[in-house]
Amino acid sequence: SGTYYLRYSYDGKHWHTPTMPEYSENATVYKILKNNSSTTPIEVALIKDDTLYYILNSLDGGVTWTEQLSFTCSGSEGITHCYYGGSGSLPKGCGSFTGSRFVIRYHRGGSTYYTITSNGETFTHPSWSDMILR
Repeated sequence: SGTYYLRYSYDGKHWHTPTMPEYSENATVYKILKNNSSTTPIEVALIKDDTLYYILNSLDGGVTWTEQLSFTCSGSEGITHCYYGGSGSLPKGCGSFTGSRFVIRYHRGGSTYYTITSNGETFTHPSWSDMILR
């Protein structure tokens, strides 16, 4: 962002600047998520720049970050869920899945919410919003 950088270290003593896209000076790291896998570790960063959010992933321990997609949030609610885990934490009507995934649910204005779930390697824009259950 010009002010704060994601960093990585192999030993916790020597820190390095990773390879990642540049964002505005006002951009902040909103959240870092990890799948905690010992065989295929994946990290996901959510970068906030005003009402625009960017999802980046790293498949090499935080050395290289790749922008996957961006989206806008509105209102004070913005991001409602941002975690790695199962679908049990999502509100009824958001859909469900088996196992653990990266989950980002956000508010887009009015009563429109979108839920992004991913294995961490690829992210796609959600094509539907929450169902309204009565």
